[in-house]
Amino acid sequence: MRVKQLIEPRAGATNTVWLTYLALGLAPLLASTALIVQEVLNGDISDLVLTIMTTLLFILVMICLVGLVSDIKRRKTLETELSHLAFHDSLTGLPNRALFHDRLENALRRAGRRSEPLVVVMIDMDGFKGINDSMGHHVGDAVLVEMARRIQASLRASDTCGRLGGDEFGILIEEADRAIAMKAVERLYEELLPPFVFEESELFLQASSGIAVAGGGEDNDALLRNADSAMYAAKERGDGICQVFEPEVHNRTLEELTLRSELRGASPIKSSSSSINPSLTSQPAGQWARRPSCAGLIQRWDWFLHNTSSRSPSERD
Repeated sequence: MRVKQLIEPRAGATNTVWLTYLALGLAPLLASTALIVQEVLNGDISDLVLTIMTTLLFILVMICLVGLVSDIKRRKTLETELSHLAFHDSLTGLPNRALFHDRLENALRRAGRRSEPLVVVMIDMDGFKGINDSMGHHVGDAVLVEMARRIQASLRASDTCGRLGGDEFGILIEEADRAIAMKAVERLYEELLPPFVFEESELFLQASSGIAVAGGGEDNDALLRNADSAMYAAKERGDGICQVFEPEVHNRTLEELTLRSELRGASPIKSSSSSINPSLTSQPAGQWARRPSCAGLIQRWDWFLHNTSSRSPSERD
């Protein structure tokens, strides 16, 4: 079953049920009332008692049916609310990660059939942790709600915005290429220019963003990963930056993560007089496992920083 079918109840279905039961109930009840009046006028007591008993039984059956319909209505309302909570963020009301993934998967299928471009934009707020830590989580929640409102205000009606977790948002733009995505991000940054006033405090919202264009063949996980990689590359360049995904950017990010992980796990530098190889460390099982030496990793890290920082901004974009 499609997610859309779960979260969109049929409009007017409940009203139709109520009108049907009302029509079915009133017609026999009016007929019974007319018959009772006629029998009272005729003085036929035996038929009057039978008619009254039949009418009371009919009324009892109708009460049971009305109670059953009310119970079904309450259950349907509860199911609708639960479905909405399952696929929407409770704070901002935006689609959550599950619904965003579902819409992206369907959009990729449509784009593949029609050979149309598709773009995903990942947005991460700058300085949000500082707001949470210094002003409290209630202010942070208000900022997230305002951020969601401004993102939606900058998008087209056909675009999808979702909160993917924390202060991270995703935007799905169908029938769009890189240029259209850049314009959408520009509109968003313009929406973020006015300060957000909360409890007599002015907060200026800012965000870093990453753009990934579907080039054909990517699944939703790969496209989201590419947009994520571009977004983190933008954050490395500074606040309020937008970065379009390029394979070179992704490779540099992976190399940096690898070097950071190896530096954390590298063995300490020891003097050459040590009888133990400095690139070896003991394991719980009593065996020796080779770990990268710290000296070699530092050389690689210096080379990495020199080569990435020496590039001009146009070369790094």
